[in-house]
Amino acid sequence: MPSDFKGLQFPEKLALVHRVDLHLIRPNRVRAMANVVKRVVFQEQSYIAVHFRTKTEEGCRNNKTHCDPLMVAGMERAAMDLTEDLCTLMSRRNVSAMYVALPIYAKKYKQIFQKKITNVFSAEDIIALPSISPLKDDNYVISLLEQELSIRAKLFISWVRSSWSHMVVLQREVHSKETINISTLPGWDTNKLKLVKRK
Repeated sequence: MPSDFKGLQFPEKLALVHRVDLHLIRPNRVRAMANVVKRVVFQEQSYIAVHFRTKTEEGCRNNKTHCDPLMVAGMERAAMDLTEDLCTLMSRRNVSAMYVALPIYAKKYKQIFQKKITNVFSAEDIIALPSISPLKDDNYVISLLEQELSIRAKLFISWVRSSWSHMVVLQREVHSKETINISTLPGWDTNKLKLVKRK
């Protein structure tokens, strides 16, 4: 069992785990779709990927009584401040495009990023591609595709605490790719964000 293996300690453990991780890749179909996105959407150019997994508006979808306007306003301010950080990171790495993975109910944050970053793409862009659109309602496959795109990015900005981000980070570490947690960026002000804690 994986839990049993976690407690084992032996000299070759890290090397063995590294070899295993190298083979933990997504299905051929997912990687093929990522190739299409890289070619058609990003024109084979480098890009950064951002996982913006805000939970502040989950309660705003169906039951307005669970929607906290202060949290929503705080997250919107954070997104605007973070846009400056993202512009700086992109400029320093000579990258002109960004992919943002975010919940379906948080599309407006893409629009906030677009106010200062011209080339911002998300799931709504990739599911518009003819070869991917038949799978637009398959949230599991689209999520795997977004993870694959995040793994391939020149730089990945991970969410504060997220198993989705963590899976991407693990795969990037195997290939020595750069990752920054969003909470370490100058624009991330936890005092005014009033973030919802993940369960």
